[in-house]
Amino acid sequence: MKPRFYRYAGLAMALLMLALALPWVMTQAQSDEQCFPETGQCISGRIRQYWEQNGGQPIFGLPISPIMTSSDLLTGRPLQVQWFENYRMEWHPENTFPDDVLLSSLGVFYLRNEAKPPRDVPQAGNCMYFETGYNVCGDVLTAWRTYGLEFDGVAGNSEIESRALFGAPLTGGYLMAFADGSSAIVQWFERARFEVHADGIRLGRMGYELYTQTPPFPATTTLLPVTVAPAPSPVPQPQPTAANDPTAAPDATATATPRPGSEPTATTIIPTLTPTSSTCDPRYPDVCIPPPPPDLDCNDITPRNFRVEPPGPDDPHHFDGDGDGIGCESQPDPTATPPQEVLLLADVVASGNVYASPSVDAEVRGQVNVGDTVELFFKTTDSTWYQIEAPGGVIGWVEASLLSVAPEVDAQVPSVVLED
Repeated sequence: MKPRFYRYAGLAMALLMLALALPWVMTQAQSDEQCFPETGQCISGRIRQYWEQNGGQPIFGLPISPIMTSSDLLTGRPLQVQWFENYRMEWHPENTFPDDVLLSSLGVFYLRNEAKPPRDVPQAGNCMYFETGYNVCGDVLTAWRTYGLEFDGVAGNSEIESRALFGAPLTGGYLMAFADGSSAIVQWFERARFEVHADGIRLGRMGYELYTQTPPFPATTTLLPVTVAPAPSPVPQPQPTAANDPTAAPDATATATPRPGSEPTATTIIPTLTPTSSTCDPRYPDVCIPPPPPDLDCNDITPRNFRVEPPGPDDPHHFDGDGDGIGCESQPDPTATPPQEVLLLADVVASGNVYASPSVDAEVRGQVNVGDTVELFFKTTDSTWYQIEAPGGVIGWVEASLLSVAPEVDAQVPSVVLED
């Protein structure tokens, strides 16, 4: 047996070696961090890799919280998240790469208590009609197609990659007022809000608005510019008014508080633009519509109910026919009977997952449970999958075996042919 002195000496040497190694370990961990003085927050590890590989600040914005315990917006189970100005990232170590990081459906959560707007009819021209019942047209469609999550390492974006980043539309385009008194045409998607300003397409700051519980201000980062011009002064941003994560479960174990006075200010990565006579006619300050030629009418454009200044039917495209200062306003026929939307409903007879597409390999968006009633939108041509809206506003696909669909209802559900 060794003398006690040698045993203690060996233990002391081991502790000394560990103490000498700790600074190196901590330095290695810190070297993976990227910190942003604008918000006082950092990103590291897989979250940083995902942020950098899929668009960085122009898409996601800056981090506005640390990694924190919150809840899944669809299932309520606890998970680790990090908030950014435009998005919320979820850390799912149980999933394989690249699905170990997912984007929260902030658009679905944001509109969860709003009345669902009427669905569109498919529109011709530079438009794409989605299974959710809304068209995406013009510059918004171009921006939607331009960006996406990087899945295959191939230059450019596929529809799958754009859907993974933004999701499908939840509304058509409409005029929305912001907290600073300005307004713009907006269109909501499952994970994003597009804003159509006179200078181009911007991505709304849903993450900041939900995390700080403040009203929406116009975004200042232009994703799809028209022409390059000097950037205007930044729009003043609201002060945070809430400390806790607004989507966290009551038993969440950690919260983070944005420091007063250090709220993130959106940065114009691509220069913000100003309308000129060759790009956007100044008579239409809410939207970007070029002056004639050609002469356009309301059937040629997507925006509705936008301002015409000064009012009058002599505006360049004669959008303000009644001279009230509102262009292409939607006015129902007072003699017509308002159409009644027919809801196609089915009962859930077996619990199961709601998928982003009709495949068990697709992203899981939520669940349906026995006893739920769901609305049916579409079905596959072989009637093995239905696209539904589940309780809570989750839209996705479920296997037909989970539902009890009456024959007269099934006959009214339109079939869709899905691209491979």
